[in-house]
Amino acid sequence: MNEPIRPSTAISVIVADDHAAIRGRICNLLAREDDINVIAQAVDGLEAVELVKVLQPDIILLDIGMPHLDGLKVVTQIQHLPTQVIFVTMHLRASYIRYALKHGVKGYILKSGLEEVIGAVRAISRGKTYYASVIVDKL
Repeated sequence: MNEPIRPSTAISVIVADDHAAIRGRICNLLAREDDINVIAQAVDGLEAVELVKVLQPDIILLDIGMPHLDGLKVVTQIQHLPTQVIFVTMHLRASYIRYALKHGVKGYILKSGLEEVIGAVRAISRGKTYYASVIVDKL
């Protein structure tokens, strides 16, 4: 079966998570959307940094707890690039949320609420921020 043709204005996304099942679930959710194009997947932080530098996606969906280089360190290495970051994590720690806000992370959603990923990607692509309501309540 042929892949759907994505419009050239599609939002380009990299999915970075060390768990294949989570990456797969996120990619499956995004694949249903005509305006979102997953251009690569990363299994650790080092690969995420390299892919962002080479492919320059609009958005990276980034896990915090990854091997070799965690998501927090990935952010510091790519924050000078135009790629926007959405944390997709199981961590609801206030310190991570503050870090995200301080370092310009535009979105923060929990893995338990992956259905929010589409809305988050679209919001960030329009120049907005997207923090899951449970995170906003934590602030």
